[in-house]
Amino acid sequence: MDRTVGLGDWPAWLACLAAVVALVISIRAQRDGRRSANAAEKSVAAAEASGEEARWSRLASERSATVAEETLADQRREAAERRAAEEEASRLRVDLRVEYSGGGMFLLFNQGAARAENIRAVGEYPAMRSWPAGLSLSACPERASGHPTLAPALHAAQATNLPPAPTT
Repeated sequence: MDRTVGLGDWPAWLACLAAVVALVISIRAQRDGRRSANAAEKSVAAAEASGEEARWSRLASERSATVAEETLADQRREAAERRAAEEEASRLRVDLRVEYSGGGMFLLFNQGAARAENIRAVGEYPAMRSWPAGLSLSACPERASGHPTLAPALHAAQATNLPPAPTT
């Protein structure tokens, strides 16, 4: 008798072994492919989210730039208004005062720091019949400081050229 173990058709067994190995490799490849597809989907979702974040960031930076420009414009406008107010506050001004001198005589004084030019009466008063045209009064800083002197009073009386008002 032949003592050889009969395994049958050994090339068929070898082909079967190769098929099992191919099956295992195929299952692993399929699992790896599925993982790769899932990773690709996650990557696409992350790219979309990143694109959305970039868009939001761009919009926020545009809003920030707009706010910064508006703030700068407001600061410049406020500075210009402040400079104009300071210039107006430091501008020399006229301060006219009328004082009763006695009888029908009134004295007109400019107690401000600026020269009063082209002084006109608002209404018609009998005492102002001979009001000179284009009347101008220089500033009297002595009167404005609260220390009246005779010179400003004479100056004011001479500048007005007003006759005493008639008594009725």
